[in-house]
Amino acid sequence: MRTYKTLSLIGSILGMLLTIGLFLTLSFFSGFTGALVNMTSHFPVSSPQQAQQNAANQQNYQNTKARSDQLSSGLAFAFLFYIACIVITFVIKNTKIVGSILLGLGVIAL
Repeated sequence: MRTYKTLSLIGSILGMLLTIGLFLTLSFFSGFTGALVNMTSHFPVSSPQQAQQNAANQQNYQNTKARSDQLSSGLAFAFLFYIACIVITFVIKNTKIVGSILLGLGVIAL
């Protein structure tokens, strides 16, 4: 196996591991935050100020969840790009074309 194939394989595997790790971390914290926000909605409210704070927390959570959904879809696309990098490396024989495609996919995945 040539050197560029080895480096491409190592880089793609590390990229896939990082995207999986980021996705799992994001999922954990999103679920944990959702549980805490939902827990506060079940407590009795003693003042209108607390009710306003609970409503503000719910809205803030929904906004954050929408942003994290976008990040999750970006991580999924990056994972697919890393798989495509492995396939392209071993299918195309012209090293200049492979290098150009890998640089492009690497920038897009980043």
